[in-house]
Amino acid sequence: MEINIKSNLFKRLIVALIGGCFFLTMLMVNKWSYFFLFLGLKILILLEFYKITSLIKSKFLFILGLFSSVYLYVISFLFFSDIFPNYYFLLSFLLIPYLILIFGIFKSSISNSFKNISYFILSLIYISIPFSLLHTISFFDSKYEFGIVLSIFLITWANDSGAYFIGKLFGKNKLYKMISPKKTWEGALGGFLFSLIFGYLLSLFSIFRMDIWYIYAPLICITGILGDLIASLLKRSFAIKDSGNFLPGHGGFLDRFDSIIISIPFFVFFKIILKS
Repeated sequence: MEINIKSNLFKRLIVALIGGCFFLTMLMVNKWSYFFLFLGLKILILLEFYKITSLIKSKFLFILGLFSSVYLYVISFLFFSDIFPNYYFLLSFLLIPYLILIFGIFKSSISNSFKNISYFILSLIYISIPFSLLHTISFFDSKYEFGIVLSIFLITWANDSGAYFIGKLFGKNKLYKMISPKKTWEGALGGFLFSLIFGYLLSLFSIFRMDIWYIYAPLICITGILGDLIASLLKRSFAIKDSGNFLPGHGGFLDRFDSIIISIPFFVFFKIILKS
């Protein structure tokens, strides 16, 4: 048992090291490497979601889902990078859920039709929109800056690491046993403290632009925990342990980025509120 735990931890560390280096390199090179990095991640997470919900079996919704997600990501990137700042193309995305609902009326087979449409719309809200919102915090006066995006991920990883190791060492009281039996209050507190410390350290460096990361760090931590629980609820609803098995020791891509997906919309919202 002890050997299995050490082996799993070793796998987690190796994958985290290789994946982290690749992620940082792609994020820091330029706006186009950033663009393809998150486009790829978004598609991979969507594919896992479609597989979990069996939406992948509905060819029309599967193809349209991928197209809609890529469309939103691309037009929002073009808009916020000022390559093609056209509001109309951005707003046109809002019509897609309603067009899908209309499509449902004319389907010859109505079995599971509305359920699949619901999963399709959920995929847009849960995955597509958060990744597209990244562009709002990656560009300042049309200039690409990776500092804030990098900080969100670093704080999230600090939270995950703190929660994992403190939970393993001291975890006794279950955080939400019904949804995620392995998570503990001790682990959550450890992750929270790691986030605060890391957020403060980041605020000391000008590359990260803001000197109030110790304010944003708790927000990222709390929403990250909720994002983890939401993903756990999704997997438990479909009686699966991991969203995939591509990342040894971590599971799938949704398992690895579930915290970030929920943190991004809240971060963007509060950033706009505080800025105004």
